[in-house]
Amino acid sequence: MMDFTQQYRREDWLAFFEDAFLPDDFRVVEADTAYSAKHTKHVTKLGECPSLGLSVFEMTHSSVNDARVALSKEAFKLVCDYTTQSRALILFVPHDTTARYRFSFVEFTPEVDETGKLSRKCINPRRFSYMLGEGCKKH
Repeated sequence: MMDFTQQYRREDWLAFFEDAFLPDDFRVVEADTAYSAKHTKHVTKLGECPSLGLSVFEMTHSSVNDARVALSKEAFKLVCDYTTQSRALILFVPHDTTARYRFSFVEFTPEVDETGKLSRKCINPRRFSYMLGEGCKKH
């Protein structure tokens, strides 16, 4: 059972994704990406789940005030530019501590142009996010 009040540990989350949270076709990848932005310092792709059309990322960031809006924009850009999927699970981990971190689901609708071709342009973005780690509120 995953204890969401504990500090972030990548190994625990990968085991949780594989054993309890995602379907059997989830594959661990653990590959660094070249993506960086104002708040995002490092991104590792942790895996993907083809049956859900879902990628999983770990984003290390430098935001000291939990810049949720800025980090969300950077997350949507990451998903648009670095995957073929339209949804992702992202673990936002501060670069200076693993005591408190954010777990988010992001999704957007790919745009269909006038010829019927799918575009990677993000429309109707949605994000569901949870603060986890020491002192988190959990049910």
